[in-house]
Amino acid sequence: MSLLSEVTHIISPLSVRAFDNFVEIYGELAIPAMERHGYEILGGWKWSSGRIGNSLMLIRFESQTERQKAEDSLLGDTVLINKLRQKLEKAGVLVREEIKFATPLPNGTEGRLRLAFELSNLKRPRQFWLTRSLISLGKSGLVHDLLNDSADQAESASSVKLVHAYQTVVGKRGEISHLWASPKRELEYSVSLREPSALASLKENIAEEELILLNALPFSRLQ
Repeated sequence: MSLLSEVTHIISPLSVRAFDNFVEIYGELAIPAMERHGYEILGGWKWSSGRIGNSLMLIRFESQTERQKAEDSLLGDTVLINKLRQKLEKAGVLVREEIKFATPLPNGTEGRLRLAFELSNLKRPRQFWLTRSLISLGKSGLVHDLLNDSADQAESASSVKLVHAYQTVVGKRGEISHLWASPKRELEYSVSLREPSALASLKENIAEEELILLNALPFSRLQ
């Protein structure tokens, strides 16, 4: 089973210039280097809600062994690490990381991810959002039974598409995440005549949920 790494970069100072410098430096230097060293970077986004000055990257590895191998290779590239550090310092940018490790959920299929890549378009980027849900104690079996149905019903009712879904294995216990994409108009308000039944049942069995709006960065494969 593949391993996912969800990395949140916390950029300071909290200014547009600092964030733009971070995006430029990472796009030109860090992202190509990470890919050379074995990181499969699925996408990178700016947080457009919640904490200011955050970016999120979703990275995939074939296994924990391959993740450790890629990390060791990257950290062993001292020329790259020093160059990246110097560029960030010169630009006056500080970067902290928060990392979660996760495994795919059954509805986080390769087919859905492949379709998300096929629909990516730099000229017409989509709106992404991430839902982080905490499963109520003792409800995990029921919730997992509802996940596939809720995603299918949401997709059939609108142009919303599920990109990926995964469960945290290092981080908050019982946390599941769903990454969605849609045309930006999908987020405009409209009267909901009927909520998909599986989705309604799913919400009843979730302790809490956080929604983070995301906008793709220029270097993101997923747009």
